[in-house]
Amino acid sequence: MTKIKTLLLLIVCTNIFVNIPIRAQEQVIIDQPLHELIIDSNITDIEWHINGRTLGVATSDGFRIYSGDMQLITDISTGHSVQAFSWNPDGNLFATTQEDFIEIWAWGENTELASKSVTLESDGLQMALDWNTDGSILASIALNFPQSVFMSQTSSIGNIQFWNTTTWTLQSQSTDYYLIDLHYSTTHLIDWHPTDSKSLVAIGNSVELEDNQFKFTSNLIAYVLNADTGDQIQAVTLKSPLAYSVSWHPDNDMIAVGSEPGTILYDMVNREEISALGSYSFDIEALSWHPDGNYLLSESDMIDIRSSSVIGAFQTVGKISDVQWNPDGVRIAIGYQNGTIRIEDATLLPDFHILTALPTD
Repeated sequence: MTKIKTLLLLIVCTNIFVNIPIRAQEQVIIDQPLHELIIDSNITDIEWHINGRTLGVATSDGFRIYSGDMQLITDISTGHSVQAFSWNPDGNLFATTQEDFIEIWAWGENTELASKSVTLESDGLQMALDWNTDGSILASIALNFPQSVFMSQTSSIGNIQFWNTTTWTLQSQSTDYYLIDLHYSTTHLIDWHPTDSKSLVAIGNSVELEDNQFKFTSNLIAYVLNADTGDQIQAVTLKSPLAYSVSWHPDNDMIAVGSEPGTILYDMVNREEISALGSYSFDIEALSWHPDGNYLLSESDMIDIRSSSVIGAFQTVGKISDVQWNPDGVRIAIGYQNGTIRIEDATLLPDFHILTALPTD
């Protein structure tokens, strides 16, 4: 038997019955988007520019950049699905996936022009992208294991790669491999620590490989990786049997894990669960913290972290691909697999309270 220590980034289990909270009749559901746009492509990823006025959108045939009121600025057709789109912290560059390449684009905010700057060649299909807080490292998930050990036609093996953005070379990669199920979005399986530019979190399981079949050997775990070496430096056992997304709190060492069902908070320092948050969504693949850290979007549900309760939700129009708070702390972008993009107003929720909109550039 060949044993490989592997992280399971995403698990699909069939015939599992779980108790899903029932949305109370008095639950506030908002169906008044500030803007709505429907495009002729599936949406895979979205991300606000640091200025809060520009939205990057990855699609099944390329990527687009829109203004905050959903006016098209740039439309780049690649002929292939772009799985991920990520702005760097300064907003003058963004990265997109292109099969087994990562493409780096220069962005002129004043000219609103995107020009290809660098192409990073990889040995695997690129599935996720995320810049660290100082912009010195770009992390990606790459599918790069032989097809002979695929679990199925919709599963693959890969690892996390860390790219140096000064030399544009592969700095390191995770010493463990990851089993990735392609039934679900892969863009939210990794996230950088908010202040430690060398620490990245991923969610997964250890498995054994025997006769090209995988056998699970551990519970679901949140792993923290060192970007300089690719080594695991911390691990926290999770209580949820399935998980689809992970996100660091913007100010501390707490992570949110989107699972089936609900979202669970964990303290990564004390390595323990903090609380299980109520949620009415299935297979939570997208999470987004409010800039002040008091609210968490769990797909379309708004959770007040202070009370650990869902205070309302936004009406959905399909399966959600991504949710993103605007830097102003008021507007929310929601992208759907069916090509719909909605800009929502959080202040329409009666129990959402902030003193004032946060400043943007």
